[in-house]
Amino acid sequence: MDLQFLRKHEALKRQIDDDFRAMDGIKNRKALLTSMVHDPRMADTLHAVDMQILELESRITAAMWQFREERSEIERFISGITDSKTRLLFTLRYIDMLSWRKVAAVMECSDAAIRKRRDKYLEKQGRKSK
Repeated sequence: MDLQFLRKHEALKRQIDDDFRAMDGIKNRKALLTSMVHDPRMADTLHAVDMQILELESRITAAMWQFREERSEIERFISGITDSKTRLLFTLRYIDMLSWRKVAAVMECSDAAIRKRRDKYLEKQGRKSK
């Protein structure tokens, strides 16, 4: 487990969230188009929207599988952390996916102090790579 892996995991979560928002937009568009289904020209457009939905659902499913696998690996990593505050930091950030600001608020310290604790732990483990 290193910083690069953790950052990749965070980016995957953002991608999944973005894809879900995109899916909502496409489904709203489909609902609007469906109300115009009496227009024969809409059939091709509806088909194209259906294909977008299928493609996005497939991408979300694959990303969710990858996210779950990574999360399991992170959980195993966290379970090996003996210091309770450091374990809490990793859990809040990488399992609960809280922002740095929220993690700092829960732990009653600054964002910088939280990141420094993470970096120090990863360095100590010989796992901090940028």
